[in-house]
Amino acid sequence: MIRPSRLLVPLALLLLFLLPATPAYAIIGRHDVAAESYLQPAGAHPAVFDIFPGNGAATLIAPEWAVTAAHVAQAIPPDGSHEVQIGAGTYQVVQVVTHPEWSGVHFHDVALVQLSPPVSAVPPLPIYRSEDEVGQIVSLLGRGDYGDGENGALGADGQLRAATNRVEREESGSLWLRFDAPDNEHVTELEGVAGPGDSGGPALLEKDGELFVVGVASFSLSLEQPAPGPGRYGIFDTYTSLSRAQAWLDAV
Repeated sequence: MIRPSRLLVPLALLLLFLLPATPAYAIIGRHDVAAESYLQPAGAHPAVFDIFPGNGAATLIAPEWAVTAAHVAQAIPPDGSHEVQIGAGTYQVVQVVTHPEWSGVHFHDVALVQLSPPVSAVPPLPIYRSEDEVGQIVSLLGRGDYGDGENGALGADGQLRAATNRVEREESGSLWLRFDAPDNEHVTELEGVAGPGDSGGPALLEKDGELFVVGVASFSLSLEQPAPGPGRYGIFDTYTSLSRAQAWLDAV
């Protein structure tokens, strides 16, 4: 997992020092919405799976390939011994390919993992290729910690949850999503962000009845002082944009 650090990031209208950034983790929702509203039915979204149980996720995008965060993939043993569970099958990770511009932290935080044998029983999800994500509402999936915006992470039970959020901006190949409080005019019905254990998990966008992988959970940060804690209202989650990484993804 990436360690907290300090960033200086150019924004569209101003420059701000970011407070310590932390890895994007579990699904944290609104405190005024029943927690069970975020739970997904058993067997939902089989293309989304754990790289490590309860700590790092990936999404199948082709029979042999899944996409995750580079900071998750770097922990996979390089000897081909690591196994993952996808649907009812077990598969070996035989190769990890990280984005060439990933420096070890934060931006371009995306990697591909090659699976053996190819997955035939679970349909992959296509990547989203249009660079029009800003303003759109996406679904965030994960099996990490759960909690709410007033209290942060509260625990973990390994169950799949989904929250929604609006993409507020794109910077340096990352999509920024703010965790809005219930009284914010932009809040969604199932507003939430990623929490502990959800790094590498997907942001999904539905178009014409089909789900696309928009990005992978990378890190969270705050532009406010004092900074809200991880998983609290006002925090930003960033997801590495796959539309902006598509040339590299297609070339692997």
